[in-house]
Amino acid sequence: MINLNKYLKSDFNQNVLKIFSGSTISSLIPLLFMPILSRMYLPSEFGKYAIYNAIIAIMINFLSGKYERAITVEADLNKSRLLSVICFILSVCLSILLVPVYLLISHFLEINILIIVLGCFFNSIYQTSNFIFIKEGLYSDLAKRDIYKSTFLILLQIVFFYTFKSINGLIIGQLLSTFLIILVSFFRMYQKDILIKNLNIKEIIELLVLYSNFPKFTIFSNALNSLTNQLPVFFLKKYFSDNSIIGNYSMSSKVVSIPNRLISNSISQVFRNEAAIEYNTIGNCRDIFVKTLIKLLLLSIFPSLALLFFGKDLFIFFFGDNWSLAGEYAQILSPFLFFRFISSPMTDVYHIVGKQSLDLLWQMLLFTLIVLSAIISINLESSKSFIVLFSLSYSLAYIINLILTFRLSKQK
Repeated sequence: MINLNKYLKSDFNQNVLKIFSGSTISSLIPLLFMPILSRMYLPSEFGKYAIYNAIIAIMINFLSGKYERAITVEADLNKSRLLSVICFILSVCLSILLVPVYLLISHFLEINILIIVLGCFFNSIYQTSNFIFIKEGLYSDLAKRDIYKSTFLILLQIVFFYTFKSINGLIIGQLLSTFLIILVSFFRMYQKDILIKNLNIKEIIELLVLYSNFPKFTIFSNALNSLTNQLPVFFLKKYFSDNSIIGNYSMSSKVVSIPNRLISNSISQVFRNEAAIEYNTIGNCRDIFVKTLIKLLLLSIFPSLALLFFGKDLFIFFFGDNWSLAGEYAQILSPFLFFRFISSPMTDVYHIVGKQSLDLLWQMLLFTLIVLSAIISINLESSKSFIVLFSLSYSLAYIINLILTFRLSKQK
């Protein structure tokens, strides 16, 4: 008989529950208001919004040098805090250096360059703050912050719909909500007295060198991952030239990702820190790997089956008849949901054991599979065919990822 009290009181499960509670509420807020937003903004506007987010997702990989990943890996707390300062400095400097790239993006999207620059910079700082909160064990604060962010986002996007009556309502609402949550994060770090007051240049240089594998390999592996994730958006834009198709795909992808954001990411954020501690203590993280994988398997079955059998009906019921195609896409993506759910949290094992180069190779494999899916789909001339191949390719790649990380979890 399982001792339920002992199970729930373990540090790992307590921390997961803290983040899960925040993720549950923060995911339910946009889900509850999505039927309103889906009737305010057109599928074509969601399509343009998806392209904007795709660009942001790719660009932020270059701003911090991916040194935020080292924050949870570094055993010394003071040095991990210094790494957060390094991330901030790099984000400022590279945001300025990448202005020519932002100009091209601004012209392509027909969006003010300042919005592009601030969108990338704010998201980079927000991403770094996530790792700071995890390293400091501020799981309750992380949960509350997620709730604030979702609330700000939805309220601002609704308010700005009446101000702009265009895609700008979606974009500026997102921009301001991220900025507000950064202010909340810095205020909380100030309260906890975890902000660095004195910089040691020698230590900064030592840390830059010590964790140089992150900019060498992780930048490109994460950028490649972001590019791979956003390829469907660019492919659909290029070959079908219909923002409504992109909007339907974006909506289906967003809803399909809810279980991942709600549960898998909650477990991932705790696993990242706990696995690093276990690895630094006993030389491997196999035990926590297996326990975490079992949890993920048990939690992933129901949402995957629900989407597979009832996806289209659920989308029509919640979002209206305009989104029936999004429901069909969601059904096709359900296998991808299952394998991503159980595999993606384990990706941190590459960073914990110092095998960033292997992570890069896996990302290259994934990218190749998605590109091949796109090439084959061009001849089939069907957006649904591409989504099918995309789902199958991702599923295969995540199975391979699971096998690799399982093997690495035993190594020192």
